[in-house]
Amino acid sequence: MRYLLSTFLLLIFVACTNSDKPASMPTADTSAASPTGNPSTMQAFADSMATLSKIEPASINQAVAYFSRLVPADSSLADSAAVALLTLVNQVVDTVNGRLMTDTSDYVRLIYASGPPPTAAQKAFQQRLKESHIRLQGDGEGGVVAEPDYGWIRTAVQSKTSSAVDDYMALLQRETINPTLLDAGIAIEMRDLVERAIAAEGLQPKNLPATFAESLADYNRFYTNTVLYGSDNSPALENETTLVLTPDFRQGYDYVLGTYPASNLAKRIREWTAVLNTKDVAKAKAMRESAWR
Repeated sequence: MRYLLSTFLLLIFVACTNSDKPASMPTADTSAASPTGNPSTMQAFADSMATLSKIEPASINQAVAYFSRLVPADSSLADSAAVALLTLVNQVVDTVNGRLMTDTSDYVRLIYASGPPPTAAQKAFQQRLKESHIRLQGDGEGGVVAEPDYGWIRTAVQSKTSSAVDDYMALLQRETINPTLLDAGIAIEMRDLVERAIAAEGLQPKNLPATFAESLADYNRFYTNTVLYGSDNSPALENETTLVLTPDFRQGYDYVLGTYPASNLAKRIREWTAVLNTKDVAKAKAMRESAWR
């Protein structure tokens, strides 16, 4: 289930050929805040955040309210505060996903039309999450996963955060609404995948808080490798022996080379296709496996 992937919020990205998507957020950033702005309001924000429950969905609304009221309109301070905000959000969502995995209630009926209708208690549970800006959606394997509404959070903080943080949160929003992978298969159009890879690559040199930068590096690696090699149920190669690409990946490569020829992704595609053209199966396999280590 996709919830198992999102536990990377507190773990390291698992590099493997099934292309598990990186989690949306690691742990809180500990880098020092800028000396500009108002330290007293930032301390008040930190103190207020410390009072919030890490398991109650209602904490999300309160945390955003604290951000809006207490965090100065100083992008360096606001960016650090955004890390603390998203860390709490994901702690709450992790708790919800833990409940979805262990509760005996059949929450699938909240998402899929088949089967008996949801109970009043299940509807109330979903409404409570909705009010706290947590969405329930299918995980691609017949289960249900909770995801933060990054679009709402992004709108609430973007007047204070830097453009780099805004773009990073837009990437999170895009991934959670339409996951790249479902059941180890690519679930979006190839051009959309390419655009996500290019967006992640373009954010790499930007000045992000350390926590976001680490998360972004995993996204960049994930998107790049998925464009190059595919996933378990959507491999790039039509034939592992002849090293022939599938039509979708061939078209995807052409799109990158024609639209973003100077990108690192284009450079990687040229290197990969050069190996494929040699028909050296062992070298192609080694190149693919080393990329996911």
